[in-house]
Amino acid sequence: MGFPIYDNLVKSTCRALIKSTNASAFINNCCKFNSSNAFKGQKKPDINEFIEALEDFRNALFGNKQLVANQYQQFDILDAYLWKMGKFSNGNLSLILNEKDYKRFIQNINLCGKNLKSSVFNNNVANELKINHNPFAGIASQAYLDNLLNHWKKYII
Repeated sequence: MGFPIYDNLVKSTCRALIKSTNASAFINNCCKFNSSNAFKGQKKPDINEFIEALEDFRNALFGNKQLVANQYQQFDILDAYLWKMGKFSNGNLSLILNEKDYKRFIQNINLCGKNLKSSVFNNNVANELKINHNPFAGIASQAYLDNLLNHWKKYII
């Protein structure tokens, strides 16, 4: 079992995913916090509660079994999944795609050559991901990205 990451992408992604799963421990232990309410008198979960809740959440998403029989740690897989769902939500795919695929993606969603502030650009990307039927056309890992996008659309938006 790898060490889980407890960052903003996990916190921002978990609420939407929880609605589609039966991971009540994750809600109770990990999704209470956001910077505006600072737990409002609730006890902040310690790392042990967080790890237990992540295990519950991972089981709800992927089933109560070992995901792969190789070097990947279970929490690494969950962390990567949550991180990518957060990147889709934020409209920031520059770290998910290589330069060539990123340029192709931007062309596919008609944002190529537009001079926009990064926050506006990212909002446009997120909106295009919601409505564009084939944003990853011609990209080397198209099938994988299409599956991630479909999962994001099903559980996040």
